[in-house]
Amino acid sequence: MSFQWIKTEPEFSNPVTQDENGITYTQRFRVHYNVDTGNNYNKFVMQLIEVDAHTAQGVPRYGDQFKGNKAAFCRNISTQIDSSQSKNTPTQVIVTCTFTTLSADKRDEEENPLEKKPDVVWGTYFERQTIENARILKINGNVVNQVAGQGNKLEQINNFEVPIINSAGQKFNPAPEVDVPYITCTIVQNLAEFDPGQANNMIQTVNVRSFKLDGYTIEPGQALLLRREAGIEYQGKLSYRVVTTEILIKENHELHLLDNGKMAFRKDKKSNNFNGGKPEDLVVIDIDNINTPDNQRLDGNGNPLDDPGAKGVFLEYGIFAVSDFRILNLPEQRL
Repeated sequence: MSFQWIKTEPEFSNPVTQDENGITYTQRFRVHYNVDTGNNYNKFVMQLIEVDAHTAQGVPRYGDQFKGNKAAFCRNISTQIDSSQSKNTPTQVIVTCTFTTLSADKRDEEENPLEKKPDVVWGTYFERQTIENARILKINGNVVNQVAGQGNKLEQINNFEVPIINSAGQKFNPAPEVDVPYITCTIVQNLAEFDPGQANNMIQTVNVRSFKLDGYTIEPGQALLLRREAGIEYQGKLSYRVVTTEILIKENHELHLLDNGKMAFRKDKKSNNFNGGKPEDLVVIDIDNINTPDNQRLDGNGNPLDDPGAKGVFLEYGIFAVSDFRILNLPEQRL
């Protein structure tokens, strides 16, 4: 090699400026080299001496904190051959480091909007839903029916097996409804491109694979894409897209129903699989030889449960198409 680092020394003439955007500190260093002009001398290699000085020992790195102000960070490093020496065989390089209290996000937005970090807002979305099952029943404050545990965890509601009925065993009409809260995540980010066709295909789909969002892992089937839209912004001759993505997160987005009905297959014509019997073999369910107008629990194959008090069978219908959310270019790391 034609040059070798010797030492790095601080220089004077380090001005400080302040304006409405913050404080800027300038710090200069003189980097000394030993230059080999003998048989190993290569003038083309010498062109790299300024590149080497950029990361020489003793020179701050991009992002380093300024020792005199913990709010200021190094945001620019430039190098230049000392003008007082020969440009063909220089031995000293002046390195200028600029520290500023102006946030990196604001500088990135002003210099290149595509480098701006995304904005992520975690919020709450309410759905009006019919409640058919409960965890516990109290009459005049006394517990008369209760299910232990957390239900089947497939949904935030209706995942318990205490039926919501009146004291005569009849369902309420109209059925009770409540506003059920769910988590949402809204991401606003600057992107170079936006694909309307992709957005059209993915709206109202759930994630077929797990993906990370703001450092959290979203398991398959938990995310439903509610919104994917973009507006065009300009900075000089540069155009970019401000893309908004809204996702609804649940334990599960499938339609989750307790298998029940007023009719079932005859005992001597039992079905061995879902909807596996013949329609002419369906009869009204009776209890103690008395027909009942109420829905009774079924076993998942269209037959009455052998034990009416046994745990019911839940049917899960996937009502949304699936897609791979990883192609949305959402921020994966914790912001």
